[in-house]
Amino acid sequence: MLWERLANTEPGTRQELMQALCAEAELQKTRWVRCLPFILKTDPADFVQRISRGRFRAESVPRGEFELLRIVRVPVEGSKLREKISGEFGLFNVASRIWCISSPSEAKVFRACAVGALQYAAPRTSFIYITTNEIRSMFDAWAGEGIHVKILRHSEYNRDESTINFLRRRKDYKLVFAEIGEKNSVLRSLAGLAQTGKATTILEFSLSNLAQVGFRKGSLSFLTDRLLLEVGRVGVGRDLLFSNRERIGNALRPLSLIFDGEVLGERAQNNEFVRALTSVEKSAVAVFHANPYIHLIFTDFRDGSSFHVYSTSRSAVTIVPSFRASVAALMNLYRGISEKFADCAVSDSPAHAFGIEDFIPSATR
Repeated sequence: MLWERLANTEPGTRQELMQALCAEAELQKTRWVRCLPFILKTDPADFVQRISRGRFRAESVPRGEFELLRIVRVPVEGSKLREKISGEFGLFNVASRIWCISSPSEAKVFRACAVGALQYAAPRTSFIYITTNEIRSMFDAWAGEGIHVKILRHSEYNRDESTINFLRRRKDYKLVFAEIGEKNSVLRSLAGLAQTGKATTILEFSLSNLAQVGFRKGSLSFLTDRLLLEVGRVGVGRDLLFSNRERIGNALRPLSLIFDGEVLGERAQNNEFVRALTSVEKSAVAVFHANPYIHLIFTDFRDGSSFHVYSTSRSAVTIVPSFRASVAALMNLYRGISEKFADCAVSDSPAHAFGIEDFIPSATR
């Protein structure tokens, strides 16, 4: 097992960890090494301590550039889990507060232990939501260096039909992304090949819009120094933008969402916007106004974060955080709007003098 083979060896590097994970994947015949970069707002020791309660048990051993983790998910009263599920993982830093948890475990173990532990540790942890346009830009940059991506299969969410479709089409990534745009869909996950002009495979990989990366074969250095690092850079940007947004006294730090076109203002458009937010898991929406403008409160039940959300024009929305506003909750809110409603860019909001009337619904407004 991974733990026994690495726990008593000399401290190693990330590259040596990934080599060990690949060897373990071959032994276990799981085929894939799964990696999940995420935002960690504390140190790894505190993270392990936080998840070592309730439905999880965890222990770690520092091994130089990485840590070995063993995570056990145990049945608790009221859960669907009937037996313990355990997995062994590597944890290493990618960039700034971006860490990556990796394992050759099969998918159900990775979801139950790694993904479940990150959800449990919120708001100290946050997934990284990557938009379809950001994934396309990443592949465009590779193409500029002569590395072309061929998509083998992918899943997409269709906004018009509110459906998830799974497609097996071996196509150049540009064709797949063009079709996704024409259908008003967003990419949820893909499996693909990164190849040179001579069809030499550099990487066989998978990628989801919540930053889960799978490695099947190819260059480990391209995996760690390009793919994981570029995903990590998206996470760094999100963390810098979403951090410290809580309201302190009268000091507010709102955010702006700018859409590609005029997608708000009509009753049907506004109703679609509200519907997108009500679909976000473990959250609630209280609507004050929905026509001709939007004013609502979005509350994330995971940590109690809440936000006033306003439509400020037909192509823009302002998010005003309340006294609690975690990065994880903002990520969920941004994902709900961007994935379920329409593509949008997020940035600091221009200075605005908010008054009490901005937070109390008025029948005469």
